[in-house]
Amino acid sequence: MSRKKNISIKIPNGRTFQTKDNYFYGAENYRKPNVKGYYRRVVVVDSNRNNELAVVKLTMSNKGIPIKTYRQGKSKIKPFVETRDFRNKPIKRNKYFLENKSSYDFNKNEISQIKRILFKTSKNSKSNRMRVRKLKGRK
Repeated sequence: MSRKKNISIKIPNGRTFQTKDNYFYGAENYRKPNVKGYYRRVVVVDSNRNNELAVVKLTMSNKGIPIKTYRQGKSKIKPFVETRDFRNKPIKRNKYFLENKSSYDFNKNEISQIKRILFKTSKNSKSNRMRVRKLKGRK
């Protein structure tokens, strides 16, 4: 793969991670009651050369936007791009964000559908685009 593109070589778009909600910026004090372990699944929608990730949370609630082709349409996304962890550092693969098996990955069509939702049709499309631009080091 060429190094000209500003994307991670180690972590492809579509890879899923396990984490907790309180590991995201702004949710440090959040504790989900009666739940142990890593319960929140997130999917990588973009990255940069330093393996810093832009992720989207997956949910099972009715408020999410369904991705019909992934896991028989049971998984839905929350239309917010997250790029910072609870320490206000870029999200990376570490002890707070554990990588899932590749069998849980999203394919390219599903990722392009998610990006279309995030950057064009959601209410927060402008802030989502700005977060990814900042992650990539663009103005």
